[in-house]
Amino acid sequence: MTPSVFPPVDPFILQRLVELFDVANWRQTKEGGNIVWEYQAPSRLLQAAAERRAQTQGDLMPLLTVPVHCRTLLDQGKPLQEAELERWFGQLDLLPDGTIRDDDGESAIGSLADAQCAIVAVLVNLGRDWLDRQPEKAARCGAVIFHHLAHPPAPRRFMFDRAPFNMTWENFCAEAAPYFLAKDPGNREWRAAVAELAGRPHLPTVRALFSRAAQVRARLGPLFGQLVDLAVWVAAAQRVVDLNEHEAESPLNWEAWWPVQREQFVNG
Repeated sequence: MTPSVFPPVDPFILQRLVELFDVANWRQTKEGGNIVWEYQAPSRLLQAAAERRAQTQGDLMPLLTVPVHCRTLLDQGKPLQEAELERWFGQLDLLPDGTIRDDDGESAIGSLADAQCAIVAVLVNLGRDWLDRQPEKAARCGAVIFHHLAHPPAPRRFMFDRAPFNMTWENFCAEAAPYFLAKDPGNREWRAAVAELAGRPHLPTVRALFSRAAQVRARLGPLFGQLVDLAVWVAAAQRVVDLNEHEAESPLNWEAWWPVQREQFVNG
């Protein structure tokens, strides 16, 4: 049998097309003396859409539950047993790859990045000695951070700079990155990653970064002071930008200023 050259058809998409071309689903209305035709999805299609959404969201539910569980563990701060750490590490590659969106479908409320970075933060902060003895696992965790910094998910709506919500991938990255930088303070890639997180506008992300960096301050050495200096300059620059948000021309061009400051930090 010759294989089909056509891609598989999603039954739901096909049903939507059938209903769209069914004249019974179109209603004639008047607007300002003009006659217009308006499509009204039938109840059977609306029910199928609800069932499809429930199934999809259910499959992706770990993208919400894992960050919540990890945040609880991090806030408690109790070191985990090796068996627990192994289970969490195993979850990194078992998580569904997708995005959970809000009811209108316009904003992400859960992503693979959130869940994976949450797990890495748990492994780093609640199993540090265990991770020190597992260089391959540590490298995998570091790769997760680099990947999501380079390929971030879509931003959330209404995530204001001072919003206290601290279960985004950025928050968890900030809780993990200082561990890797402290292992090799001269590493340019980790310097760049930490600088990138220090420049984020979301206050809980920066707070988490410095909280964890302070815990490894002795290993960071002079770099910790440089990180503090960078944060002060960032805060001042962001303040200038905010104050001139509605001006025709800002005295500070963030897109031009920030890469220079970041590179200076990377170069030491």
